[in-house]
Amino acid sequence: MKSIDIIKTAIEKQDEAKTYLSKKMDKLKTDKTKIQENYNAALLEDNKKSDKMLSELKDISIQIDTIEEQLQALKKENPALKNIGKNIYFEGYDLTQNLKKQLKITHDSMEMLKEIYENEMKELNKKESELLSNMDDISQKVFNYRKYMNFIPSTVRMPMQLDLKNINLLEDEKHE
Repeated sequence: MKSIDIIKTAIEKQDEAKTYLSKKMDKLKTDKTKIQENYNAALLEDNKKSDKMLSELKDISIQIDTIEEQLQALKKENPALKNIGKNIYFEGYDLTQNLKKQLKITHDSMEMLKEIYENEMKELNKKESELLSNMDDISQKVFNYRKYMNFIPSTVRMPMQLDLKNINLLEDEKHE
């Protein structure tokens, strides 16, 4: 009778371990799904957050692999659990493969966003260079104008400036 009790206890412990691991696997699947959803949203928000979530996904993959190894050990210990362990193993394997595909898609998306960012930066740098060039041209024209005005004798320059002031005053009167 003692041997039967020991076997029953061993089977119960294996069943408890299987239940625990199954619950943990379900929780990891749920966590993985949530993290993938958050990761995709974060990818658009911030690459730093994306890197953190990518690391979390890798950690979950490692945990799934660990559980698969534990289930393999249980399968070897008790042939009655062989089929259950095999099903969970294949489920974990499928999850891992899906995770790898998702990581590749995410990586490709990040590369595409990086390319778009680089192209936008090139375009902005080009526009900035054009603006700076235009500013330099305007500065040069102002400098040349002042230089030109310095060569004109002040007796000639003053009436020209006065005429400009008179014209401005006339325009102001017209507007009023």
